[in-house]
Amino acid sequence: MIISGVQLADLDLADLETAERFEEEFLKCSNRIKKIKGTRVEIIRENCCAVFELFDNLFGDGTSKKIFGEKTNIILCNKALSELVDEAHKIDERNAWITNEIYEKYNPDRAER
Repeated sequence: MIISGVQLADLDLADLETAERFEEEFLKCSNRIKKIKGTRVEIIRENCCAVFELFDNLFGDGTSKKIFGEKTNIILCNKALSELVDEAHKIDERNAWITNEIYEKYNPDRAER
């Protein structure tokens, strides 16, 4: 998958362990961002740190540096987070389609159609 122009490993969200890690890390990041209060600087720092941690925990240490370099920019972080969510939705849609195709193939009602 490509996030902010950087090629990352695809997430296998059909795999239980990967799906659990994705859900856990995303919820941790989301909850951390929701609780942020303070000055503009504090908000930017905390938001970006939450996003950096999410990417590093999902794709490996140093991933956030590959994506963001030395920038700590809330717009870039939110854009990358949005791209990650969009990619996860695409994966889920593709997996649902494949699963439906498999189940349709072996559906007992198929002979009646």
